[in-house]
Amino acid sequence: MRITVPGDPVAKGRPRLSRYGAYTPERTKIHEDAVRWILKAACEEPIVGAVKLGLTFTLSIPKSWSRKKREAAIINPWHTGKPDLDNLVKLLLDAANGVLWDDDAQVAVLSAQKLYGTEARTDVHVESIAP
Repeated sequence: MRITVPGDPVAKGRPRLSRYGAYTPERTKIHEDAVRWILKAACEEPIVGAVKLGLTFTLSIPKSWSRKKREAAIINPWHTGKPDLDNLVKLLLDAANGVLWDDDAQVAVLSAQKLYGTEARTDVHVESIAP
């Protein structure tokens, strides 16, 4: 199954501490909920058993960059700055719990990359690898 989540990918924020306890940053909660709704629309039932997951995070090229630097990002699209790839993956795995699979522990094979592109999005390719 292939699913596209439009918009700039957001990394999972670290839990914040206050004198009242730990809480998830608001930006993380909002984006996680939005991703969950898009995944629910594409998947009727969670996958049972082992899962193979491929993720491509396409981040928009900053408008503040010069034309030359923007063109270079299209030629060599690998995104090597913030946000970190592992934090992008964490948010998607958490959003997909109970939607694409029951628990992200079912993900047995994972491939992820982050790129610059003209259209910001997250491409998700998920398949069951259980016999």
